[in-house]
Parts: sequence; structure tokens; C-alpha cells
Amino acid sequence: MRLADVADSRDNNFDVLRLFAASIVLVSHSFFLAGPDDPFGAWTGITLGSLGVALFFGMSGFLILKSWSFEPRSRSFFRKRALRIMPALWAALLLTTFVLGPIITTEPITVYSTSFGTWKYVITGCLLVTFGGVLPGVFENNPYENAVNGSLWTLPIEASAYCMVAVLGVIGALRRPAVLPILFGSSLVVSFLAQDHEVLQNLRLYAFFLAGMLLYAQRARVMLSWPIAGVGMVAWVASFNTPALVVVSAIALPYVVMVVAYRTPAALRSITRFGDVSYGLYIYAFPVQQLVALALGDAVAPGKILVIAFPIAWLLGLASWRLVERPALRLKPSTTRPVADPPADLGRVAPAASGAPTIG
Repeated sequence: MRLADVADSRDNNFDVLRLFAASIVLVSHSFFLAGPDDPFGAWTGITLGSLGVALFFGMSGFLILKSWSFEPRSRSFFRKRALRIMPALWAALLLTTFVLGPIITTEPITVYSTSFGTWKYVITGCLLVTFGGVLPGVFENNPYENAVNGSLWTLPIEASAYCMVAVLGVIGALRRPAVLPILFGSSLVVSFLAQDHEVLQNLRLYAFFLAGMLLYAQRARVMLSWPIAGVGMVAWVASFNTPALVVVSAIALPYVVMVVAYRTPAALRSITRFGDVSYGLYIYAFPVQQLVALALGDAVAPGKILVIAFPIAWLLGLASWRLVERPALRLKPSTTRPVADPPADLGRVAPAASGAPTIG
């Protein structure tokens, strides 16, 4: 089976994979927010949280380039992307700032509500400046102190990757077959060299995003093979706790994700039959886990945080999907077929006749 044969089909398990990615981020944070490190990270060299985010970015690169190829117009493209991530983010920020914050802050409510930090948190967050936001007196005595929603740091990087796709598309670079391989190769080199620099480690996420883009651009040549995926996983495991881990991960994991997405049974989608809760789970889990850690006090433990926080965050994710995300997505312009030649050399592959693509 070629990836091109199924890439434009809605018969896939991306929703399930996104839910898995969001869930392992939550598992990883249950350790960090209780005090100890994620043991998976000590064993492998990559935490479950980092793995989940990497999977998100690999899927995103694939689906976002597909979205651009179906309608390569920047205004429509950015409208779709904004409707996908911003309304739910705004709702989460408002609820965190003006519902959760006033209840648990150690500051007097008048001080909290008039504090520059309170308004800075919500305003900058709504503008996608989500790095290291704190709220006055919120979670200041937790084991992982002052962090309100540490998961949101990936959203500006995701948005900048969207901008990269649009810029490459507008200037015509996506139609040049060599561009994406060069960018992906360069991202691997930078990721390898930057692994000892904490700030530059964020650049690794672009490698996964570009890997997803490259898989879509070269879908006519990509075979979805379980044996190849198995070899990729063996290579990935063999690279644990070695300098090669980030490079092998960026090459192997996005391909494995494509095989799982398109070659696993449709019955798996029963897991997400209530809705696509992955994004909501991702943006609500961290403050819910911090709240659980606060409530547990000296009895805090990773397992307790996980067991208590997961169902609460899942329900909030479901509410986010049904009340915010799905209504917002109905405002997206729909395109059921490409309006221009797809990027790179893929014009020779006809799109599947299954209707509009499933875009994350």
C-alpha cells in the first residue's frame, strides 16, 4: 500500500494517535508534578512527554501540508489554523485565570484580580505568547511550583511551523522537490548539534514537523509496510540513550505513525467515538494535575495524580471539543478537492475520491 493511495482518505486513526500522544504527555507530567523525573526518560533518553509532543508534530506536519495542498491560499489557510487552535486556547486561559485562579490563589482576591501578572498571563497567552506563564499566588507551594500550564509552550512553535508552510507555499518553494529534503536534513543536523543546549532543543520539534511534511510530499514513493515500521522501531530502541536518538526518532517515528494511522483497524476509532478530545486533554491536563497535586499535599504521588487527573482532564477535553472546538471548526471553509497542483512532484498522483481530508 502506498501512502498516496490513502493519504486523502478519512479512513484513518489519527484521532486515536493524537489521543495517545496527549495521554502519554499527561502520564509524563504526573511524575514531574509530583517531584520525581519521568522514569521512561531515564531509561530511554526521551521522556514520555517529549515523545508525545514529537508524535503531535509529526502528524501535524503531514496534515498541515495536506491542508495547504488542498487550498494553497494563505488567508484561508491561516483562518483554518486559527479556528483549530485559538478558540479552545482562549477558553482554557479564561477558565484558568478567572475561575481556577481566584479559587486557589494565596493572594487576596482584590490583589489577584488587579495584579499586572494576572492580566499579563491571559492577554499574552491569547496572543500565543505562552512560555512560562505564572499567576499570582497560584500553585506557588506545589512540588513543581508556580507553573500554571506548562503544556502550552509548544503552541507558539506549532504556529510558527504553520507560518513556515505558508511562506514556503507562497514563494513556490514547495514545488521544488529538493527543498523539503534539504530542510529536513538541516533540521536533523541542528537537532543533533543542539541536544546539549536546553533552549535550542525546542528546534527538534521542527525536525518532526518537517518529517511529516516530507512524508506527504513524497507520498507517491512511500510504502506503508509493517516490516519497515518494525525495523524503524528496532532502530529507535537501539538508539536509546545515545546521541543518535533524536535523529533516529525524527526519521522512524513519523513513518511508524503513518503506518499505524492507515493500516490499523477502523474499530480502534471506537476509542474516540465521543469526540476528538486530544487537544482539549492536552491544554487542560497540566492545570488539572497541578490542582490535584495541591489537593494531595504531602500525599502527592505520580500514580495518584494520574488516576485522579486523567478522567477530569478527559471530561474537560470532551467539553472543549463539543462546546468550543467543533462549533469553531464549522466556521472553517471546506475544500473537497485540490484547487491547485499539490506540492513537490505529486501532481501525478490523483487524490482519493473519499471527500475532504481529515485535518487536525
